[in-house]
Order: sequence, then structure tokens, then C-alpha cells
Amino acid sequence: MKCYIKSFKLNFLLLVCIFTISCSVQMDNYDKKSDSNIKDNLIEEDTNEDVSSKLISDEDFIVTDGKNTIVLDTPYKDFEISKEEIELQNNYVGEIPIGDYVYKYYIHKFEDFNIYVSNAYYDRKNRDFNEYFISQINLENNNFKTARGISLDSTYDDIIELYGEGTKEYQEGSSFIIYRLDDKELSFEIDENRNIKNITLRVIVE
Repeated sequence: MKCYIKSFKLNFLLLVCIFTISCSVQMDNYDKKSDSNIKDNLIEEDTNEDVSSKLISDEDFIVTDGKNTIVLDTPYKDFEISKEEIELQNNYVGEIPIGDYVYKYYIHKFEDFNIYVSNAYYDRKNRDFNEYFISQINLENNNFKTARGISLDSTYDDIIELYGEGTKEYQEGSSFIIYRLDDKELSFEIDENRNIKNITLRVIVE
């Protein structure tokens, strides 16, 4: 009888040891799996952060040739550039009526780019009716680039790499990649060979 009790106690202690070791191994595996999951999540967060770094900001509505800089939606009276303007007999383009207001547009042509100035949104932006701002910039050659380095000799793949996917639009047989921020828009027209046909920065009026 005593031998039986001793045997029972011994077996019981053995079972307790086995159970304790088993739990310890399982907890260790669980911690490793949890740690792995955390690292995976951190990697995903880092990836998301890289993607978000391509989001458009006000700094993207600038073009430059390295010496001269043109900033969208800034006063034309403050615009200075070491380029000669092409004289036009009449640079008045027209007007856009929006509700009770009418916005007037004028064009200023240069060899490397065209600038459209207007009093658009003077009522919404608390501006003077007769104060004109740069409302649109069209690049005419490769001398000027966007803030991220895209010019007319860049490609579709260059745009995607620097700006992300953007919004794809098709208008009258042309393909566009568009990036918007509030009432500002940066658009690239793409040809059938995935090259850039046109780069336009503009203030959206609608």
C-alpha cells in the first residue's frame, strides 16, 4: 500500500513537470509568433508611410529651370523671370462666369512656357477684383521641370515612380494622369508610347 502511494506521488510529480515544460514551450512559441506579427505590422506601416510620402502638397505646384521658379496661384505682379516675353497684339483670353461672378483670363507667352493669369476666386479668397494671379502654367519644352523633376522628356514610368498612381482620365482620345490638391491640379498628358505630351498646372474653376 505504501509502495502504491509512493508510486502515485512520483507519477503525479512527473505529470506536473511535463505539463509545466509543455506550457513553457507553448508560451515561448506564442511570444515568437506575436513578435513576428508585430514586425509584419511594422513593415506594413513603413510601406504605407513610403506611399503616403508621394501625396501631393503645395510644393508640387511649382516649376523651375534651376534659375527661375514659377509658383501657381501667386500674384502676377510679383512674378520675375530672366526670360523675354513674346509680345502679343492682344493677350486677353476670355472670361469664366461662376454664379454671380465673372473671372477674366489673360495669357503671357514665353519660349519655355505659357502663363495664364486671372482674378479667379477673388471673391472666395478675399482678393481685389483687379489683382491677377497665376492660374495656369503650360510647359512648352524640356527646360522647365516640376518640383519632383518631371519634364517633357520624362516618361509615364517616371511619373508613377515619383508621384504614385494618380487619377487616370481620358478626354478626346488623350490620356491624362492627374494629381489634385484642393483647387489645384497637376496633369500630365501621355501619348501612345507612354511619353509625356503636355504638363499643365492650373487652378480649377468650376
